[in-house]
Amino acid sequence: MILVDLILHPINTSLKLYYWLFGRFILYPLMGWLARRIDVRFLNFGYLPIDSGREGRPTSVGRGAGNKDDVIMKHVRKFLPTGDLTLAHCLLYEKALSMCEQYYPQFPEGARLLEVGCGLGGGMGWLRKAHPEFIDVVGVDKVASREGVISATAEELPEWVEHFDVVINIESSHAYSDVNRFLANCYRVLKPGGHLCWADLREVEKMPQVLENAAGAGFERLAFEMITPQVIKGIHATAARYDKLMEEVVSGDSWIVDG
Repeated sequence: MILVDLILHPINTSLKLYYWLFGRFILYPLMGWLARRIDVRFLNFGYLPIDSGREGRPTSVGRGAGNKDDVIMKHVRKFLPTGDLTLAHCLLYEKALSMCEQYYPQFPEGARLLEVGCGLGGGMGWLRKAHPEFIDVVGVDKVASREGVISATAEELPEWVEHFDVVINIESSHAYSDVNRFLANCYRVLKPGGHLCWADLREVEKMPQVLENAAGAGFERLAFEMITPQVIKGIHATAARYDKLMEEVVSGDSWIVDG
């Protein structure tokens, strides 16, 4: 049995083209260029807990769903100092993993994790630090930005990539040309009983289809949660961080000169 842990935040149909164009032609090329000059390691929007009393509770379904933000924050604070500006980025990874209620925050020793769509590698670095129980943390991305990342698309994973306990995919699959092939590849590379921890954004009317696609690939849904308010709150935090970084670039404080 392979279980999928899915968290989504919805977008309106009118934003779909914007996200596709922005991601394909602006965000990823720009981030790759900036990463060589300033401290940019994450591409996700981020996640910050909300006050459930004032802002509403998350929409949750399944055995692993629910508001575990206190547990998540306690775990993250073991590895991030107060005031660390990557907090919101790291919390989104932890939120996805926390849907595996059977294990979180401590996965079995010697487990193997694959991040599909690892981007600039910030998530991989975080997972290695916060979850040393994973004997392997491997990344796959179309643009291999660093050593240890397999250069491949989510739809064309090499056949030798296999036998993972956890596959994680963070705000990446909305840009894939064939989500069904991505899901089929995730199913193939997982061991029996493994988990796909999948966080992404979709148009509201397409969410049922996303769940059907996962079931069609062979997955059993363990948990599902919509986290739009937390992601919006995370965006405010990450945007402030990037504003600061860009100010440093303009002032010249953070430039790295390649000789």
